[in-house]
Amino acid sequence: MARNLGKMAESELQRWAAQVGITANRATEDVEGWDYLLQFPPEQLVAGMPLDLRPSRIESFVQVKGTSTTENRESISLSNWEKLINTPLPAFFLIIVYGGNDSPQKAYLVHVDKQWISKALKRLRAVADGQKASLNRQTLDLTWSEADRLHALDGKSMEFAMRKHIGDFDKYAEEKQRYRKTIGSEAKLKFHITTEKYKTPNEMFEDLVSIAIGQKDSLNLSKLVVEENVRFGIPARRIEHEGGMISFGERPSKPINLVIGNSKETMTSVFPGTLITPDYFFPSKPIPGEHVKVRIQTEICDMVFLPFGENKKFESSFNLVAGEQRYQLGDLANRWRVITIFANAETEGCFFEIRDDQNAPYRATLRQPFPAPEKEVLSIAQSIERAFIVAQSFNIPLTTEVTIPQLLTQDSSIREVRELCDINTPIHSLRGTVILDSHDANKEYAFLFSRIIAFGELKLVVFMGFAGQLTIGNADEEEIPFEIKHPRRVLLESYKLKMIDKEQYDRLVEEQYEKLNNRGYNVIKFSN
Repeated sequence: MARNLGKMAESELQRWAAQVGITANRATEDVEGWDYLLQFPPEQLVAGMPLDLRPSRIESFVQVKGTSTTENRESISLSNWEKLINTPLPAFFLIIVYGGNDSPQKAYLVHVDKQWISKALKRLRAVADGQKASLNRQTLDLTWSEADRLHALDGKSMEFAMRKHIGDFDKYAEEKQRYRKTIGSEAKLKFHITTEKYKTPNEMFEDLVSIAIGQKDSLNLSKLVVEENVRFGIPARRIEHEGGMISFGERPSKPINLVIGNSKETMTSVFPGTLITPDYFFPSKPIPGEHVKVRIQTEICDMVFLPFGENKKFESSFNLVAGEQRYQLGDLANRWRVITIFANAETEGCFFEIRDDQNAPYRATLRQPFPAPEKEVLSIAQSIERAFIVAQSFNIPLTTEVTIPQLLTQDSSIREVRELCDINTPIHSLRGTVILDSHDANKEYAFLFSRIIAFGELKLVVFMGFAGQLTIGNADEEEIPFEIKHPRRVLLESYKLKMIDKEQYDRLVEEQYEKLNNRGYNVIKFSN
């Protein structure tokens, strides 16, 4: 009479479970994909612990197999695998080997762990549509080794092995569910593109990199394959389309600051912007260095840069504001300063630098010749820079809104104030005409210079006093020409006012004359 190894193995499981107080609940005809639901004894309470904090009672599913061979392999239906991996509870296979005897010779406990879950899910993903209704006739082989063998043929050895695999029961269930849902997932959508033939690989890389950074918006195709919900390399659905064109929307980018300056760093401009690199477009194959291009976009420029190779070439377009529109003075100067930097690049050199929060700054020295800006454009840039320096010198808020025409019409006054206030710029002489009743060549004379400069709605009133030896020309004339060589600055006063009329201005002038008189200078007035 043939032995029923399955029944014998189940009886052995029930006996071992009873030895350690585990309740073995038998399934009806194995319709659930498992033979037994094992319920472990309630966990012991730690002294003083309330009942509501008692750890959850461990439960696990077990499928029992009895065998007389030493092949270490058993075919398990995919329907059983599916049920065992989908439950959040731990699942095991208990294989009891009898050989030619009626009593167990050895036993193996195989945990349905992450490795087996992954194998089963991959096998299930590969099942064709027409075969999904017959999972019980499709199999995945279970294997075991000496690492799975129980140390003894009793309940203690079985319980010890199960607890070792399970660990924290509550965390186990959460982690199994998370792993089952995420393992093998690759992409919601995956594209396989066959493009029109390129004449050379260089032409292909040039085209694809240009698309990746947004220089080109579309790509002509000879074939497009779209795969949805790819898992373990197998899509849930596959769509093929002959011919067509792909249009690309917004490219992934990261925030950066672009710094443009001369090589001595005496003049720099900083622009917040974004950096687009092509690496996202080539996830599995690096781009040859000579074909790498990056794109930098700011409110002032759109720059494409080739960072590798001896000649770090770049091409760019700049958007410099102009006209009657009002701009903050600091922003206006920051924009137009690049004109002066590029105009002097051939003699002074220039650089640009990319700064972000994650990486060390990347700096490139630009060696290619720049087209010389038109004289009128360069003159505007220099006038704006002078206005910016004067505003900084007198603490005019750089957020003050100005227009370019307003600054240009005052450029001569701004230039004078800039030069006369700069202590690093020597004044060799002052010339003009004065109204003078008498002249003493042995005395020092003081002169008052004043200008009103409008920065938007704000009026900057500047007074400067200069002292020195006076040399005069023809004294017979009412307005006498004069010259002061190497004058000294002896007074500098400024006022920032919203409004100023002639009466207020004249009063301020008289106050400055009084200050010079009080310091003992012979004060004379310019006739102009």
